[in-house]
Amino acid sequence: WTRSQPYLVGLGLGIAWDSKASILDYLKTCTARAKVAMASASPEGSEGNPPHVRSGFWSAVWPWVLMTLAAVMMLADVFGTHGLYQRIPTGWSRMENAVYISLSRLAWALGLSAIAICCFCEQAPVINGILSWSPLQSLGKLCYAAYIFHPVIMNLVNYSRPERIEFSDAWYAMAFTAYLVWAFGVALVVWMLVEKPTANMLAIVLAKLGLGRPNRK
Repeated sequence: WTRSQPYLVGLGLGIAWDSKASILDYLKTCTARAKVAMASASPEGSEGNPPHVRSGFWSAVWPWVLMTLAAVMMLADVFGTHGLYQRIPTGWSRMENAVYISLSRLAWALGLSAIAICCFCEQAPVINGILSWSPLQSLGKLCYAAYIFHPVIMNLVNYSRPERIEFSDAWYAMAFTAYLVWAFGVALVVWMLVEKPTANMLAIVLAKLGLGRPNRK
């Protein structure tokens, strides 16, 4: 069930973004209004800044809040397990292991969703430009298949060895480079022969049913 969390978060974000009355559209509108309000506001008032200035301030700050929370969650996901591998057996308790296994994927999905919201609302131009770079888009189309097939490739390689593995930094570098190349090579073949043809057929069928338009890309 922990692996279903990213899918559910992604589906929820997609539904919210597609909805005409979604909070995401509201946030984008608030940010645009905030720039106008802060440019024309007077700093004087009986209680400090007027309400529309305070509202404008928070509307302008929310992208930074989301990006900060995303960075904290995603960095904790990646580097939070540093102490886990420092000694054998691990110093983590069963509770700590359970919490990480249960919530790490959810935290990563929420962090990605926060970044996506900022990019959709045009509040993170640098990150949006990097993620929209065409080579990364092509690589992104292969990532899921690489994720699916890389355990198979690792098992085939490791179980076919006639001797035991002697772990070292050099072995890790060579082995994981090989796994990466093989996984994306298989993913490319699967995308060309399975994923893309299936996507094209689904687009045609949905267009015939009046539920979409053909995908010509």
